[in-house]
Amino acid sequence: MTLKELIESFPQQCAKVTQKPPAVEFEKLPPFKLPTIEELNHLEKEFNCSFPKSFTDLQTIYGDRIMVPDCFGWATPNIPPFFGVASLEDILKTAYFDKDINTKLIPFCYDEGNFYCLDTTKEDQRGECPVVFWDHDEGNIIEVAHYYWPSLASWLREYYEDKLKFA
Repeated sequence: MTLKELIESFPQQCAKVTQKPPAVEFEKLPPFKLPTIEELNHLEKEFNCSFPKSFTDLQTIYGDRIMVPDCFGWATPNIPPFFGVASLEDILKTAYFDKDINTKLIPFCYDEGNFYCLDTTKEDQRGECPVVFWDHDEGNIIEVAHYYWPSLASWLREYYEDKLKFA
């Protein structure tokens, strides 16, 4: 699944910000400007990692229409704390310096000490990376089907389906 397919599958939840809010309350659309390619490149250089295209596209192109969980890290620098959204830079610092996570994993969502990560060691021919769950108690990836998604869009699709199920 791609981000475009996700938008087509959930048209109400992926409406442009200027349109009517979705019927089901999702977490957050960024209340700030979307990050630029240059800002993402700065983080790649600073943390010696490489973001997959889908992640870059979500941050720079689709971020104003694809809602993400509160724990999702945005690459926009200097986000005021009162916005209540996560900073990608802070997530990367915590993961790489405090938790010593391998830089082949790109943590993008921090959840109570755990991380959702893009696994760049398993990039497919389209440049998509699976999303895996890094558990702080195990100090490693949890290798079970429930904690594995073939792409960022698949991870978001499950998030949307779970939100709609409990609405």
